[in-house]
Amino acid sequence: QTMKSLETKLPSNIFMRVHRSYIVNIGQIKAVVGNSIEIVESGQPKHIPIGKNYKEDLITIIENNKL
Repeated sequence: QTMKSLETKLPSNIFMRVHRSYIVNIGQIKAVVGNSIEIVESGQPKHIPIGKNYKEDLITIIENNKL
């Protein structure tokens, strides 16, 4: 299955593609640090890169949802 097909199957109000290799749950984003986002997985912080093609949309969603 391709990332594009997976992206279309997931609800867009919950999940967002942030990199060509990553789709994340928007509600799990804890911080934006430079060109990466921080989420917490199994109690440990994890940094996921933000692709340059996805950053503007991500920032807009964060601002609109006040995450």
